[in-house]
Amino acid sequence: MTTRMIRLLRTLLLLVVAGATQPALAETPPKVIRVSAIGAPGQRIATSYMGILQAQGLLEKEFARDGVRIQWLVLDGAGPAQNEAIANGLTDFANYGILPNIIGRGRGLRTRILASYGYSNSYVIARPDLPIRSVRDLKGRTIGVDVGHVPHLALTRLLAENGVASGDVRIVAMKTPDALAALAARRIDATIGPVNLLSLVEQRKAQLVFSSKGRKTEATNIGAFVVADDFARRYPETTKRVAKAYLRAVHWAAQPANRERYLAFVARASNTPLALVRQDNAGEQIRDKANPLPVLAYRNRVAAAATFSLEQKLVRKPVDTRGWVDARFIVAAAHELGQLRYWPR
Repeated sequence: MTTRMIRLLRTLLLLVVAGATQPALAETPPKVIRVSAIGAPGQRIATSYMGILQAQGLLEKEFARDGVRIQWLVLDGAGPAQNEAIANGLTDFANYGILPNIIGRGRGLRTRILASYGYSNSYVIARPDLPIRSVRDLKGRTIGVDVGHVPHLALTRLLAENGVASGDVRIVAMKTPDALAALAARRIDATIGPVNLLSLVEQRKAQLVFSSKGRKTEATNIGAFVVADDFARRYPETTKRVAKAYLRAVHWAAQPANRERYLAFVARASNTPLALVRQDNAGEQIRDKANPLPVLAYRNRVAAAATFSLEQKLVRKPVDTRGWVDARFIVAAAHELGQLRYWPR
């Protein structure tokens, strides 16, 4: 049996399962659908694909005929703020990094992963006055990292891929802006994070040690678009329609014809210079980075992140990720939109 036939059979199986979950009768959606997303400080618009979903009013259009109001909650507190919003019943859907998601699940949050939010690149920068030319040169160095967030996981994966044990470095917990200030003041030796770290390189206050761009590595940042479990049980058809709107947003961003408009939007929404956003995406296809389908490789990384969280004592007991990823809604939505074959498998 060829690889293509195997993939086709898997897709058909997912469609059969997805179809079995659809309600027999029409569903009345709730009067309000609440969606939370991450935004840059001072911004009222979400970043990345959620920002496109919000800016283009795709949810509002999807539910216009039902008279449903979409309530957006844009938070600059990243993962912990998203967990708090879910725990307090303030949101039905959220999109954020996989480690905070796992920490929330470990503390009892009942959610389902509807889709991957793709991946973003990681960068390691170091003091320019130190002989740090590669990841292996980080041995014995002090590294500032946002512990409990995706850069923390990316750093550990990167060290392991280069034969450096976690115990060979000193990790100091700090937010990315604080890490940049600490590096410039030479209080730490290196840090890892998103593309805005390169601003320090441009100012010649740091040197670039590593970029995940174009590499086969797990030192990239992943996350999840989740739904509150109670909402998905009460409103399965509505959940699928939300997934459909999300797919429309991601698909728009992935179109080559929209590339420059999307990158310009990301720059504005994230308060990142457009030149850095372009550099972060140069030579890469948005389609590959944005893939929303929770394929096997993604599910394996979610399981590995859960193991990491336990090892790092971010959670007190093992987090079982089996059954957490519920691909039925996104697969059914992709089928309706004719997108199943569009995304990399």
